Amino acid sequence: MCRRLNIIMMLTVASVAAAADDPGGWSKAKWGMSAPQLTDAFGAKNIILVGASAEPGIDVEIAGRPFRAVFGLKDGKLCSVSLNPREDKDRSESVFQTIVELLVEKYGLPWKSETG
Repeated sequence: MCRRLNIIMMLTVASVAAAADDPGGWSKAKWGMSAPQLTDAFGAKNIILVGASAEPGIDVEIAGRPFRAVFGLKDGKLCSVSLNPREDKDRSESVFQTIVELLVEKYGLPWKSETG
């Protein structure tokens, strides 16, 4: 279990939102949304508060495996999404590679930008 599966800052929620098919309702999330806006978009019953900082998240299924998508907020605005397997058996290099391959196949290589 080499890499931590709190993996990739998901390519972009915006890229997923632009996709013709919308697995899991990703088009509901937009960069810059606040926690209340995410709650409104996904429904209060679907939002899970994660960790000590109580970041909002939702449960999703990717490649037939259960994951928790945690919305990273900076200055109260959505700036990242991390995927965390909900089952220990899915915290493996092979699952990581499968997810990376599926994301790259569908959305292309990730990019990174720095703001200062």
